[in-house]
Amino acid sequence: MITPPDGSEEVLSMFLSRVPALTSGSLEVMAMARERGRRCVFFVHSSDPAVDSVGTFIGKRGVHAKAVFKILEEQFDVVPWTDSVPQLIENALWPLVLRDVILDETSRRATVTVDAMCSRDRPLDSLRLRLISEPSGGRCR
Repeated sequence: MITPPDGSEEVLSMFLSRVPALTSGSLEVMAMARERGRRCVFFVHSSDPAVDSVGTFIGKRGVHAKAVFKILEEQFDVVPWTDSVPQLIENALWPLVLRDVILDETSRRATVTVDAMCSRDRPLDSLRLRLISEPSGGRCR
């Protein structure tokens, strides 16, 4: 995985020292994006179907995430990775309910339609939207 020059490698190393599954190889961070001091998004995957990638990364009762949060005071989103771009977008935007995802491969953009009735109490801030778009090099709107 290539980490951007935003201090993401610092955060990743903190999780590497706390999550044994990352060092053993049963869990992998496929991509990540960070706004230093505000929020970090991790896309995680395990090739072992018996391993819950998000739960293993966060730790029992959030112990891994809480330890890093105490140090950095940043919010963390942990998203299960998939090779299906529409499903990855749906995973990243959860708990919003999506009606449609339209991909434009040439401009590397995704247009997402959110079900307003099911998602009205679940705001999506622009920072989170930008960060979930970064690892793919694309843009969501």
